[in-house]
Amino acid sequence: GKPVTRYLIRRVLVSIPTVFLVVTLVFLAFRVIPGDPAQMYAGEQATRETLEQVRKELGLDKPVHIQYVEYLKNLARGDLGRSYITRRPVIVEISTRFANTVRLSLAAISLAVVTGLTMGIIAAVKQERFWDYLFSILALVGISTPVFWLALILMYIFSLRLHILPTAGNQTWKHYLMPTF
Repeated sequence: GKPVTRYLIRRVLVSIPTVFLVVTLVFLAFRVIPGDPAQMYAGEQATRETLEQVRKELGLDKPVHIQYVEYLKNLARGDLGRSYITRRPVIVEISTRFANTVRLSLAAISLAVVTGLTMGIIAAVKQERFWDYLFSILALVGISTPVFWLALILMYIFSLRLHILPTAGNQTWKHYLMPTF
């Protein structure tokens, strides 16, 4: 009804300045990080003339406020620019990885839901008994463990020591096991 509609309108109105702020911070971040984007794009051996040409091509020769307005216009059109590394459009770079991201996300969410519900139900049924305490401790350890550390430990054990799982790639279901976990 009306409260839900009002809530959704309010959320959309609040998200507009948030998105604008994030877009602005991203723009500014790329202007203050060390390194010359033209140098990265053209390569280390680029001549001064080549660098000037690349700066002009990328619009880096214009004042920052003009660059910002053009950045906003391009974003509004869905143009995310070109990758400095591959020189392909950023939207192409994102789209080539999107399917794997969705697959991995769905697998991780499914595992979290099934594990969480199962442990939660068992802990509720066996309240203040062994399983309740065990699952509470496991949940606390799971939330407290840094993901990057756990990933390194799992890779060391299952890939480098036991040779059960691959360290990288996405060719088979085995490649998704560690990132899903």
